Amino acid sequence: MKRYDVERAQYLQNRFSLTPAVATIISRLDFQADEQVAAFLSPKIAHLKSPFEIENLDSAVKRLIRAIQQRESIYIWGDYDADGVTSTVLLVKILNELGVYPDYCVPKRMDEGYGLSDDIAQRVVEAGNTQLFIALDCGSNSLEPITYLIDNGIDVIVIDHHQLKTDVHDEVILVNPHAEANCSTYCDLCTVGLVFKFVQGLLRQLKEMQFPLSEHIKLKYYLDLVAVGTITDLVPLTFENRILVQYGLYRMGRTQRPGLQALMELSGINYGKSLDTTDVSFRLGPRLNAGGRLGDAMISIELLLGENYAKSMKLAYELDSMNQERQEIERKIVEDAMQTIDGNPREDFYSLVLFNADWHTGVVGIVSSRLSKHYNVPVIVLGEEHGFAKGSSRSIDGVDIVAILKECEQHLDNWGGHPMAAGLTLNLDNVEAFRKCFESEVRKYMHAHAECLDCTQNQEVDAVLRPSDITPELLDEIDRLAPYGSGNSEPKFLIQDVTIQSKVIPFGQNNMKFWLTLEDQDFDLMCVSWNCGMDIPDAGRAIDISFKLRWHKWRGKGYPQATLMDWKYVN
Repeated sequence: MKRYDVERAQYLQNRFSLTPAVATIISRLDFQADEQVAAFLSPKIAHLKSPFEIENLDSAVKRLIRAIQQRESIYIWGDYDADGVTSTVLLVKILNELGVYPDYCVPKRMDEGYGLSDDIAQRVVEAGNTQLFIALDCGSNSLEPITYLIDNGIDVIVIDHHQLKTDVHDEVILVNPHAEANCSTYCDLCTVGLVFKFVQGLLRQLKEMQFPLSEHIKLKYYLDLVAVGTITDLVPLTFENRILVQYGLYRMGRTQRPGLQALMELSGINYGKSLDTTDVSFRLGPRLNAGGRLGDAMISIELLLGENYAKSMKLAYELDSMNQERQEIERKIVEDAMQTIDGNPREDFYSLVLFNADWHTGVVGIVSSRLSKHYNVPVIVLGEEHGFAKGSSRSIDGVDIVAILKECEQHLDNWGGHPMAAGLTLNLDNVEAFRKCFESEVRKYMHAHAECLDCTQNQEVDAVLRPSDITPELLDEIDRLAPYGSGNSEPKFLIQDVTIQSKVIPFGQNNMKFWLTLEDQDFDLMCVSWNCGMDIPDAGRAIDISFKLRWHKWRGKGYPQATLMDWKYVN
């Protein structure tokens, strides 16, 4: 079991009336005060800090208010992933509610690539009617196109969470916590979280001015969008993100947004259901991202902006079809990549950089994610696009991919991202030199942060349970630890020497379930294993199991359910 402070756990158990297992888990979290523990266990919207604590947000709000008052022409430029899409939809919808109708667009990945380019800036200038340009989820490192916009009389606001690599134009209003001297907790916000803070500040100012229509806007109804963008962008679900996601998941299950309703129906999520982060990560997010990966992310934007359910369902079917195509492309690339890796075994490798000119650059990010989880190392997967190697990286807990890429930027033409994920482009001739540099820098980073990595990557269980510990009280407390994601992983438990009551039942594709007899309990514990590559244990034999534990809701009732992680026979 992971190390913990026994006295601290005992204190938390008594102070907050917790079960020993949950007190043990919380004792490992970096909380310095009881108020932080209380806020973690009971997140509240009231715990959100003033949006004006974020540098330059006040200036951005004032500039947008001036544009609204003077009926200036506004152009919003987003990004093609779910964070960029939800950011764009959130700001456009708020402005529409205020009677303002900006132009908006996101790039086509295969034609225009990521972010704000010189071509886009030139297109906006040549159109001749934009007075305020707002870049969302991009722009922090777009000095040349922003300079071109400003030189042609267009004011620019950038709201972004990617780390800066270049200088920033003196006249741009940049809302990016990574540009601040002291980043604080706001650095964990992705762009849709920052846009939420931005519109929160905007509405606060407009209400003080008694601006028409502002009083009737309820920001809580937009938290569904915030949750989708935050979960899919892999930012830590701690501090304000935890609050936004928890309330956003609740709002999502009751959303009045026809596009989300249609997407949920196609994803097999019942309306009114209490959603969790896995529903977004594995059902809604991939479909919403499919437009940007294989086609046009404007489909996803129109889906979320739409007010007509029939039209929304048509768009949702289109995204679902793209997602199925994406899954097939991804499956083939993963198989190809794993054959390459396993067919060329290397001892003691710390990273993977894989390139194949035939791999679709729209799905290499997902492939990187799968491979990084499978091999537990930072992974970069590259395809060829317009004569360059282009791809995505995914890291593992505790390893800052941006810090490592910065040490290798002499081999890169363009790159950017955040600690867990980044995109990059490089000359084809530089791939091998970059691979060697990346491996070297990952090794250095891991050796320099060895103690921290031992903690973050430790795969041991969080608590050892006795059968009698599995009570409704324990499951209720486990629910309070959610939402789970980066920075707040779902706890793993261990029970020793328990007996499988009946024959293991296979179901679906490579899944299985069985029941365990628990002493001192009046129920048997159902255990489920999804996509299990493990052997199937025999009924009637005693085993040790590691698992995750949750309520399983069915027809209005809750049942304890264990998701099996591993098992072994008791000698």
